[in-house]
Amino acid sequence: MKAEVWTFPDMSGLVDQSGPSVWNRGTGAAVDQLPGRSAFFLFTLMFLFFFILALVATMSANQRSVILFDERGGPEFSAQTIGYKNFIERLKRNWQMKSYKAQVTYERIAQANIYIIANANRQFTKEEIEALDQFMNNGKNLLLLSSGGDASDDSQISINQLAEHYGIIINNDSVIRNQFYKYFHPKEAYISDGVVNKIVTTAAGVVTSDNEHIRKQLLKIVYPYGSTLTVQENIATPLLSSGFICYPQNRPICAIFHSKSSNGKVIVLGSQQIFSDSYLDKEDNSKLLTALLNILSSEELSLEKSSVEDAEISPYHYVPDHLALSKQLKCCFQEAEANIAVKSINKLFESSLYSITSSLWTRILKAYAQLEVKHEPLTLIVFPAIFRVPGPPDLELFDLQEEFSTERDRLVQASQKYSEDQLENFINDCAECLGIVKHLPAENRTAKHVLQKVKLIKHWHQETTTIFTVIYNLGANFPAV
Repeated sequence: MKAEVWTFPDMSGLVDQSGPSVWNRGTGAAVDQLPGRSAFFLFTLMFLFFFILALVATMSANQRSVILFDERGGPEFSAQTIGYKNFIERLKRNWQMKSYKAQVTYERIAQANIYIIANANRQFTKEEIEALDQFMNNGKNLLLLSSGGDASDDSQISINQLAEHYGIIINNDSVIRNQFYKYFHPKEAYISDGVVNKIVTTAAGVVTSDNEHIRKQLLKIVYPYGSTLTVQENIATPLLSSGFICYPQNRPICAIFHSKSSNGKVIVLGSQQIFSDSYLDKEDNSKLLTALLNILSSEELSLEKSSVEDAEISPYHYVPDHLALSKQLKCCFQEAEANIAVKSINKLFESSLYSITSSLWTRILKAYAQLEVKHEPLTLIVFPAIFRVPGPPDLELFDLQEEFSTERDRLVQASQKYSEDQLENFINDCAECLGIVKHLPAENRTAKHVLQKVKLIKHWHQETTTIFTVIYNLGANFPAV
């Protein structure tokens, strides 16, 4: 086998030669001179140079991929519990995850590229809202998860103070499914046609289609305990809707704000449990999470304005508060006989009719002693059982002529009913009229057995008559005693 020879370039003009420069890898014998310590020093510098370049690239990549997860929403929104544990573990595969529990200031969260608030319905101070606004204006990204109708009024106002800056308002309602499918609770809404913008399916890695109907059904999600959003046109862009089956119909549930000046993005999603451990692996919720993070972190994806314009977004319809109105029942207005000149219509209402006073409570307690009634809690009134009275017999179900007719009449009717060809049926009917059938076994009730039974009865009657006649004649010949 031929030995392989490695050679190095001539660097005699740079360093002194003090070692072999060519050697035989097969035999290990020296062939030429190689720069010794100087060559080792040169290769060390080259290794350090490339190592520093790789380290800088890694640090810059980590800086772009840092995600801060706000855990101040409570134990159910912590990475240490089962609330968002799988959510955190899944993001750690491709991102540098960090938990955040302190007060929000720009200096503390500036290190991250994406800031996730899983409980956006908690109270935000004015300083925190300004810090988050500054965070977005510096090219950073926000992901807000809200619970909508399940939140209190104060927290709803607090999150809307932040979201209104970006043209998004979280409504105080709930998305429910009109028809039961897959999930028992109505607020666990299964949405199969909720994709509004093409960027969602592209970022999720789902095969897209130019057909709008097919594209809307590429991503199926379960939307638990969420609300709808009001998106201001030309400011924010809807990404998902409630679809055609759920109520309210075709209302935005996820929207994005993109600042063209700073390239910062804000995504608001109306459900804070959609990415929890209970729902993350159901349907395509995990793909939706991947799509939202790719939209926030990528600078190459662009919003499809054409798909938004063609999307079916229904207007928001307000309905009265039926629960509050049910507690304030009023009779209908009637036209008065005389014209009453009142400047304010509110003076016509009498609210004291529905007031409750306890001024007569002492007199009621004294009335027990005066009436000699025992003062004790009221007992249940027991009513005796009311049994159903049986009704008269249904006479229309009986043939009275057949029930009360004699045997002779039945035989006459049977003779008129059958012809000569129906002799066997005639014999069976006559046997039933005379009561002969009940004396025969169930398996021997043919016409042959009926005639046999009649023959035996006739023969028995003849013998009985003969015996009685002989006895009678013998008795007549004896003298009277």
